[in-house]
Amino acid sequence: MDTPDVMIDFMRADLSGHISVQADKLPEGTRVQSYVTVGDVDAEPAVAHVLEVRDGRATLRILAGTVEDNRDLLSHGPLSNSA
Repeated sequence: MDTPDVMIDFMRADLSGHISVQADKLPEGTRVQSYVTVGDVDAEPAVAHVLEVRDGRATLRILAGTVEDNRDLLSHGPLSNSA
């Protein structure tokens, strides 16, 4: 299993799949519109889209599916991640 870029509590996501995390928890160099892997101790990792970073907080949108389902997103866009 891949090690997530950011540990989150999936239960804290809102109904639209958005979750707010401390921006300093993101991998160095992460930019808006990039993708990161997120995980929870009780769930399989997933991919999240970085929607906004403001005032020390980052808003992420958790994508449906597994990391494998969304792996192509991790290697495209503003930032390449190796999850």
